[in-house]
Amino acid sequence: MECIRVDWNELQDEEELEIIRKYARTARTYLYAFVGVSYPGTVAYISLPFLPDILDIVAPLNESRTRILPFPVEYFLDEQKYFYLLLSHSIVAIIIGIVTIVTTETLTFAYFCHICGMFEIVR
Repeated sequence: MECIRVDWNELQDEEELEIIRKYARTARTYLYAFVGVSYPGTVAYISLPFLPDILDIVAPLNESRTRILPFPVEYFLDEQKYFYLLLSHSIVAIIIGIVTIVTTETLTFAYFCHICGMFEIVR
């Protein structure tokens, strides 16, 4: 990150600055698109285990619907008895994982855009 800051401070020509700004805008656009797809998808995925409870209220059955965790794991506990505790643990793990992936990927893409901008300036 420090190298990017140094590169921005060393650019003097307005044409060079406009080139690097163009690539920064591209990186920002892809960042918003990636976040705009990833986070709503995560919310939808996290909300799926609550669907049987919602359906029991909206369209009740004579029998209980089975509750399923977002992904198969073995906690060595009774999954139905401790369902919400295990679900909260799974949700925290999913959120940490998705936030880590999104930040890593967007930062990597921003680096690549900066590199492409510097190569275009050199060319």
